[in-house]
Amino acid sequence: MRRLPHLLLMLCIAAGTYASAVSDVYAAPGSGSARPAQESTAPASDGLLSAPASAPGIAASTPPPPEEADLHVSPISRRKNWIHQLRKGNFDMDDPDTDYPRFIRFCMDVYKWGDRTFNTYDTTYVVGFGRNWKTRILLDGWTDSYNMHLSRAHQDRLPVTFISDPYINSALALQFMAVGFTYGVDLNNIFFNKPVSHQKFEFGFNCARFNLEISLNNNHGGSILRRFGDYNKGRPFYQFMSGVQLYSLTSSIYYFFNNFKYANGAAYNFSKRQKKSAGSAILGVMYAYEDFQFDFNTLPDYLDPYFHLTDKFFRVHYYSYNILAGYGYNWVISPRFLFNATLLPSLGVIWAYEDSYDGARNLLAMNLNAKMSLTYNKGDFFVCFIGRFDGKWYRSKTLSVLSSVENFSLSVGVRF
Repeated sequence: MRRLPHLLLMLCIAAGTYASAVSDVYAAPGSGSARPAQESTAPASDGLLSAPASAPGIAASTPPPPEEADLHVSPISRRKNWIHQLRKGNFDMDDPDTDYPRFIRFCMDVYKWGDRTFNTYDTTYVVGFGRNWKTRILLDGWTDSYNMHLSRAHQDRLPVTFISDPYINSALALQFMAVGFTYGVDLNNIFFNKPVSHQKFEFGFNCARFNLEISLNNNHGGSILRRFGDYNKGRPFYQFMSGVQLYSLTSSIYYFFNNFKYANGAAYNFSKRQKKSAGSAILGVMYAYEDFQFDFNTLPDYLDPYFHLTDKFFRVHYYSYNILAGYGYNWVISPRFLFNATLLPSLGVIWAYEDSYDGARNLLAMNLNAKMSLTYNKGDFFVCFIGRFDGKWYRSKTLSVLSSVENFSLSVGVRF
């Protein structure tokens, strides 16, 4: 009988410890996982264990069922709809709780693999902006020019220079990650009522390691004579001539050797920020298809006395394969201003078509591609001016034609 109070005390302690352990099994509202039950630390006395069920005559207390809000939240119920995340502007490719369809998940896995493999930088030199979207207003213009010497055997060479008026376009561009859409209008047609006689197409893909560019320029609306033989004592003048046509297609891919520190996209794609100045050697290949036609039968009458050649129609029609090598440099003027200059000369082989003025033959191809940019960044806002020169030299015994396309653009945009 003397030991009965001690026995009752031990049973009460054991029952309280059990109730506390059971309450810990159920997760608190909002917690992600249940905590393990704590072991009872109540001391044993006189050989009696502290397990509540071992006490004779005492019913074990059963904890009340947890409220619905206290139950553990299923992982499926936490999944986020990717379309809703995209609409809210909270899209995060690395969020494990976002639910994607199987095909989109596969595409994103491929994209993230490519990003890790081909788009890794030293963050001391290059960082991202953390934005997936960007939109910009673009003012774009280009000209085509030809500096020629025409001749036939035993005849003097005739120097001729054409430089077209600028073709001005305005466009609105919207881009999500690597996919974009651009809509443009021809300002020459809107403001000066000039017919649309030229087309331009550009495609580019850029990452840390390499750059791919495809450009097409087409002009079938004539050009402007700036120099013609001895007329005006060889000084520049202005005369439209309708018999000039251009079709030029160029595709190039090149590799950046210092791709860990140099970001070409910081200067031309507005996707990265160059923190420290850096440059890189560049090596790649280029394919070019060129078709120029000059019909001097459309020459104004007052210039006929200065045209002393027998033939009045010249066509330069060829394709070429080239190896290009050069250098690009990003100069960080200040945290907000970046200047880039890139020079890419190339050498290759020309295969001329039978309908070319010199007939089918192989010649040495010599080309020069140069570009520069000046970029201003302030937070997510950016302004950028870009200038490009793409020149190709065709030279034979009777013809020398240095053709080029000059392009300039001004972009104002924002990332979000």
